[in-house]
Amino acid sequence: MKFIVNRQEMSDCLKSMLRIVPQKSSVRSMTGFLITAQEEDGLLYMTATNGVTAIVRSIKCVLEEGGGFVAEARFLVDMLMRLGGDTVVFEDNSDRIVTVQSGRCMYTIKTLPDTEYPKPKMMTPEKTVRIKGIKQLYLKTAANTAKGDAADTLKGIHINITQKEVMAESCSTSSMSRAVIPCETGGSLSLILPRQGFAMLAGAAGDDEMTVGMCGKQAVFRKDGFIYQTICIQGEYIDLDKVIESVKPDAYYASFEYEDMKRIREVCTVAGIGSTKSYIKLEFSERGILASTKNDIGSTESFIDGIRLKGDGEFTFFYSAEQLQNIFRSLDGTMVMSLSSRGYLLIFTRFDKYLTMPLSENAVKSRDEKIKKAKKKGKTKEKADKKVA
Repeated sequence: MKFIVNRQEMSDCLKSMLRIVPQKSSVRSMTGFLITAQEEDGLLYMTATNGVTAIVRSIKCVLEEGGGFVAEARFLVDMLMRLGGDTVVFEDNSDRIVTVQSGRCMYTIKTLPDTEYPKPKMMTPEKTVRIKGIKQLYLKTAANTAKGDAADTLKGIHINITQKEVMAESCSTSSMSRAVIPCETGGSLSLILPRQGFAMLAGAAGDDEMTVGMCGKQAVFRKDGFIYQTICIQGEYIDLDKVIESVKPDAYYASFEYEDMKRIREVCTVAGIGSTKSYIKLEFSERGILASTKNDIGSTESFIDGIRLKGDGEFTFFYSAEQLQNIFRSLDGTMVMSLSSRGYLLIFTRFDKYLTMPLSENAVKSRDEKIKKAKKKGKTKEKADKKVA
């Protein structure tokens, strides 16, 4: 076996596949990449699987003799990053020994036979639709997937594809998110991807256009030189339209600009400083919103101007700083904020919607107690340090 390949291109492909490779496995070869140079088409194929999810990527290479091997995944990625030169030469010189040379550098690596790798069977769906923006959809919805004892469907991200758009949505016990990418898909499809499987796909595929279809319980995503498949979560996803419709803007309804709303992100950042995670206090008034927070380190507040469109009176509610941070990290442009009398906060733009619930009175008291204890502990430590000095 001997082939020459672009070093950076191979390195980029393998780095995008690395999250799929398990760090530990009873099957030794599964912790590596399967590398195969095929004489039939002159392509280099790179395969990774963890038994549930699999990916195959291919690139052009200069092939002198075909063959294959399995190399430890993280070592191979690290080696390609350290090598110099534009191209790299792989050559099988003896039993299970492969030399890798680029420029003036050369590695000798031990490998496993390609026959020992649990090579996945990559499916070909009969019907597919076109999608794009996978990475954007993941980043906007991943934070709101459920955990713990929640239904399996809520631990995943629902992808709903119609003729005109690709939508991703997630929901936990206290928040939900929905993101939409306009796209001429050529069909319709609905599936629930496990959060981890969606993360692997987003990291490997980016936002490029690709096709997706179903083969039994497997979702198969394809683009040029790329095949990704993973097992979907079975079941019906919650109807988030009903959840959104239940949040009636009977208390407050106002429009804001992203540049102004970034101040809430800044307050959220302060809330995360210190030994105790705090909450965000939002005071809704005619002119806008006063956002404030406090923890064992200090406190801060910021006023955000808005245009009130509907509602009367002033309202105050407390929210998770982490949830608000996740929301305002994903939004841009003009956004509308809708507040119900129970404190349910719906924030939406033209394509994205986020819903979060207020913290209960007991949760706020509990966090205040933690902040007081942390401050007291800090003062005690400061006095002890002064005595030692």
